[in-house]
This record gives sequence, structure tokens and C-alpha cells, in this order.
Amino acid sequence: MFSVAAFMAVRYYVDNKVSNFTEAYVLYVDEGMDGQAVLDSIVRNAGVIRPGSLARMAGKEGLDTSMKEGRYEIKPGMSSVYVIRMIVNNWQTEARLTISGYIRDKGRLAAVLARPLQIDSADIAPLLYDDVLLSEFGFDSETVLGMILPDTYHIFWTASPEEVIRRLGTEYGRFWDERRRSEAAAIGLTPLEVSILASIIMEESNVADEYPVIAGVYLNRLHKGMKLQADPTARFASGDFTLTRVLKSHTRIDSPYNTYMYHGLPPAPINVASKAAIEGVLHAHKHDYLYFCARPEFDGRHNFAATYSEHLRNAAAYRKAYKEWLSSRSETV
Repeated sequence: MFSVAAFMAVRYYVDNKVSNFTEAYVLYVDEGMDGQAVLDSIVRNAGVIRPGSLARMAGKEGLDTSMKEGRYEIKPGMSSVYVIRMIVNNWQTEARLTISGYIRDKGRLAAVLARPLQIDSADIAPLLYDDVLLSEFGFDSETVLGMILPDTYHIFWTASPEEVIRRLGTEYGRFWDERRRSEAAAIGLTPLEVSILASIIMEESNVADEYPVIAGVYLNRLHKGMKLQADPTARFASGDFTLTRVLKSHTRIDSPYNTYMYHGLPPAPINVASKAAIEGVLHAHKHDYLYFCARPEFDGRHNFAATYSEHLRNAAAYRKAYKEWLSSRSETV
């Protein structure tokens, strides 16, 4: 009798207290999986030391009938009972939804949002055209890119498409607090207009410390009633994002997004603007610059000018350097 009690005590200790895993493993429990498929996946990938212990806990906790879909992180040091209870009680580990890079259309956005989650991009894409849903956050299907803020969000793998959109709308509201809204009003822009201008600036320069300077240029043009004449908007209107140079033919494309054709800001962002670009607009530098062009040093930075004649000199210096660079390349071929 004593030996049976001792055996049961040891088994309880092994199942409930002792580590049974040697490898870190992210388990995805999806619709259609049964308990055996889940156990097989764990044994195959998590370095299980005692498969019998895991199977006993699965039976005791009712894994086959009670498991929940989700994303579960198994780590060395966990016991058999803890891992099984994670799956039965839906103790999910949140997935990391990272929004980054250039996102210029809703198709690309849907793919980015769906990638780390259980949903398919085809499930989330229709919501980016759902004006009723988006109106809850002050957006519509045309302006929705302005609602998206690049960042890493922790969200359950099983989140529904609507939960994802609502989470992003909520994060947008948190970001645009009273301070930032006051800063936008101080420069005569709404939060959406800030995002529109930020989306242009982000494509003008990869140097973040130039964002406030370029923002100042465009704000000066807006206040003077000048056209923005921003190359990224002409490129956006053309639909060809591989363009390295915007030609005169591109500036004549009749589109409300083409700021060579129309005064003021485009009707919506031309990409998902980064937080750095948004902050660059909110803290735009006050100066007299109305023009800028790439520097002849090809360092990714720009020369700024207050007068058109000065701008022409800067542009000529860049063209001269560019021609010399092309010539040097042809000589080495």
C-alpha cells in the first residue's frame, strides 16, 4: 500500500512540478486539430522528456474536448500540467503584429495585418473598405491609411479581422492625445492633414532629422498659396512606385493626388506615415525655405533654399554631380 502511495506521489510530482520540455516551441492550435494532433506536434518539436506524463495530463484535463484555438509558447522548465492547462484554458501568448515599411495601398496593408495572425488577408481587406466601421474612428475607405500607425502591437493570434481594425483605431485615438491635437491646430492642420503631409515627407527623405525642415518648406508653400509640387504625389498618381525620377509627363497626370496639378494637400495619405514623420510635421521648423533638392554629395540629404534662383543653383550643382557620376560609371564598365 505504501509503495502504491509513493508511486502516485512521485507521478503527481513529475506531472505537476517537474520540467518536461527541453526546447522552446510555439504551438498553434487551429480549427480541425484533435487532441492527438496537438500532442504529436508538442512531442515532435518541444523536446518532450516524458511523453507519458504529457499524455496523462491531456487525458485528465480533457484536452481532446476542451482545447482552445490559439498561439501557445512552450518553454523549457514548464511542467506537463501547465502546458496542457494553457491549451485548455486559452492562456494564449500574444502574437507580435509589426507594421513597418512603405505601405501604399489597402491590399498591402491587409497582407501586413494578416501575416502574423490566424486570419487571411482576404478576410480583413473588406473591412478596409467598410465606411461604416471606419467612421467610428473618423475615417473612410479613402483615408484609412491615415488611421494606421507603424509600431509593434501584441494581439491574440485568434483575433478577428474586426478586432484588429478596432485595435488599430483605438491605438490611433491614444496617439492623438490632447497635446498632439493642439500641436496640429497650432500649425493649422487637422490630425489627418498631418498624416497626409507626413506621408509625403517620408518619401522625400530617409533622414529623420530632415523631416521637420521639409515639413517647414511645405507649410510655407501652403501658407503662401503655392502648389506643393511634391514628387512623391506625382509618383503616387502614376501608380508606378519604381520610378527613380519624376518626369514632366508625370507632373501632368490629372489626379487629385498630384500636387503639381492641384493646390493644397492630397485627399488622403499616400502611404502609412511613420510616427517620426508625423512628429516631424508637428514640430516643423520655422524658416524661410520654399525649395529643396538632393545634395551633390549623394548622402541622402538635401540643400534648402528660400529663393528660386538659389534653388536653381542647387539643382544645377546636383545635376552636374549626377552627370559626372554617370560618366565615371560608364568609364569603368
